[in-house]
Amino acid sequence: MAATYVPGETNAVTSPASVVASAALPAPVRWGILSTAWITSQVVPELVRSPLSNVIAVGSRTTEAASRFAETYVLPRHYGSYERLLDDPDVEAVYIALPNSMHCDWTLAALAAGKHVLCEKPLTLNVEDAIRIFETADRLGLVIAEGFMYRHHPIMTELDGLLTAGVVGDVRYITSAFHVRAPDPEMNIRFVRALGGGALADVGSYCVNFSDFIVKRDPKRVWGKAVLTAGGVDAAFAGMLDYGEGVVAQFHCGIGESVYCAARVVGSDGFIEVTNPWLPDIEAPIWVGAPPRPTIRYGAGSAVTTVTVEQVNPYLMEIENFCRVVRHQDHPTIAGDATLRSIRTLEYLRREQGLSD
Repeated sequence: MAATYVPGETNAVTSPASVVASAALPAPVRWGILSTAWITSQVVPELVRSPLSNVIAVGSRTTEAASRFAETYVLPRHYGSYERLLDDPDVEAVYIALPNSMHCDWTLAALAAGKHVLCEKPLTLNVEDAIRIFETADRLGLVIAEGFMYRHHPIMTELDGLLTAGVVGDVRYITSAFHVRAPDPEMNIRFVRALGGGALADVGSYCVNFSDFIVKRDPKRVWGKAVLTAGGVDAAFAGMLDYGEGVVAQFHCGIGESVYCAARVVGSDGFIEVTNPWLPDIEAPIWVGAPPRPTIRYGAGSAVTTVTVEQVNPYLMEIENFCRVVRHQDHPTIAGDATLRSIRTLEYLRREQGLSD
């Protein structure tokens, strides 16, 4: 028999405001930004807004780009190379927003320089590199986290509570999708294979990560089908993950279509579906107007309940969790073994379709 579950109460989420009110604020973590890529326009405003962080520097490939970035966000220091940023002794933590193929080398370089690291997803393109990173961080006593901001939103905590309470019974089937239209294909790094581009690494990684969040074990077998560009990049990808014990996940993703976000869990006693699971409360350019509010619908047959949650930017939640972990006031929302599982599954899928170089 399923446990009693009161939506929004038994699985309540601590908001940034209540965190500030309930505990003394730790000293802000001093951040450096590695790269001035587009994604920083989503993350850096939340770093600046949080009382738990203090952004003091940016490093770019050119002094001009770093200077413009520092002026935009009113940062006291800017550097015309990534190395100079890592040499700054006042920088405690680094946010890495480089192309996928550069994540491993610069994460290891930042750790070697004594910096905690928040690296955009995917942390690496293979599990061997990811293990090296976690082992290095552990040896040096540093914090490393992969930037899956959606996992920090209250909608995912609500979903976890519903699943734990057994509202769907035994999980049987997971479906998810994430499609966007990446701008300027001829110039966009998502379409460059050498830089780790492709739909699977970009938007498909959300779907794989979501399945891992639900099942919490490696799939026993994977299948995939990539739709390739002339340059050998997967512009679209469909995959299936067999987790054994009657649990199957199916997903599809693409970087050349109109926006579509979906996630659904079907069990022996009901279903749960999440609207806007990947970009909750984020005013990203892919939306025409305001982003759709994330909601959960769950039930069986015609007996369906709709749940809404607190409106909050998940980048802010991700940043504040990271800062509290650095200050030994919290545990990571996403554990290292979960990160490794997702990376391992993505590597299996790429290898199965011949996308691994």
